[in-house]
Amino acid sequence: RAPPNWSYNNHVVPEGCVRCVPVCEDSLFDVHVHGDAVYVTSANNTFSEYDLESFILRRRFVGHQSEIMTICVGAGIILSGDADGVLKFWDSGTAQCLQTEYTYGSIQSTVFAKRKFFSGGLGGVVSVWSPNPHVINMRQQTMLTSGMPTWHCPPLLDALRTFISIPSISAVEERRSDCWRCAYFLKQMLDSSAFETRLAEGKEGKSPIVLARLGRNPEKPTVAFYGHYDVFPVRETQWTTPPFELCGRDGYLYGRGVTDDKGPILAMFYAVKDWMATVMESSSAEDADASDTSKPAAVKDLPLNIVFIMEGEEECDSEGFRECVENNMEFLSPVDVILLSNTVWLGENTVRAAALLFLLDLSCSLFLGAFCKKKWLAICCAFCR
Repeated sequence: RAPPNWSYNNHVVPEGCVRCVPVCEDSLFDVHVHGDAVYVTSANNTFSEYDLESFILRRRFVGHQSEIMTICVGAGIILSGDADGVLKFWDSGTAQCLQTEYTYGSIQSTVFAKRKFFSGGLGGVVSVWSPNPHVINMRQQTMLTSGMPTWHCPPLLDALRTFISIPSISAVEERRSDCWRCAYFLKQMLDSSAFETRLAEGKEGKSPIVLARLGRNPEKPTVAFYGHYDVFPVRETQWTTPPFELCGRDGYLYGRGVTDDKGPILAMFYAVKDWMATVMESSSAEDADASDTSKPAAVKDLPLNIVFIMEGEEECDSEGFRECVENNMEFLSPVDVILLSNTVWLGENTVRAAALLFLLDLSCSLFLGAFCKKKWLAICCAFCR
């Protein structure tokens, strides 16, 4: 019998339920939460991975020929079981199917414990599975060797070292989870510095857009900064050092994304962070508005509001970017100036230009750059109204 206040078609939240999220039109057979992800199986022979906080679709896994009845995650591996008795082991990072096993009868339940997977179903048998040790060993070796060498660095370089180590290649589907890791890295960094943040959906199944805002004073101008955390695929034979390890050589830093566009994102963030620290030092607690305790004094004393817009599909023509901006105008606007740090020529017909002009209600644009010794030191395109 349906509980009080329940309505399936209208998705009315029943009493006692803190949230009700419609994710598909088919029946759902199993839900599993692991880390910051929610895995959902449905009657269309697929299972999906959603972001736990925003319920944005991250990835959809396809490979079964019948309804997927159950799912669990452990040791970096996803186990899914279907109505025909087929079990599939997937790499949770690359989403590739690593193993396929066959049992008798529909798989009704799976669980991961003590580094083994357990499954049970209509055959009346509990099966214990140990995934291919070679696969697990490869994953562990990758985790051990993908870290950066430990340097004693200023905070910005430490953050850049971590940021560069994430291979957020938006054009490679197997790197989708790395793009999400990058998005969370940015969100947590901004959360720690008093920004309001959210992960916003662009195109379904693609990387999220990280939105952040510092200050909402309507009497102050608002500056927005655009950047992107995804990077272009690499040809490692063209690199003299590992592309996802930050390396210093001859006074320069090398790594995929150092200039396009992870370095500029961090440069802008740490500029704001240092600015806030300077304001805190120069403003005593008595000078702050005692009636407003919702944010630090430094935020209230900044002469402007700041917005960050950082997408994860720039290297794939910014799929879904304009739709995201339009759907989040209440969070982003009003904006007076937009800075873009990663381009010499924006192009009037690009998706990014159209979306940002929509946000700004553009009246003019500026091209700014620093030039020294026949080399561009910094490039920035600015929109202002």
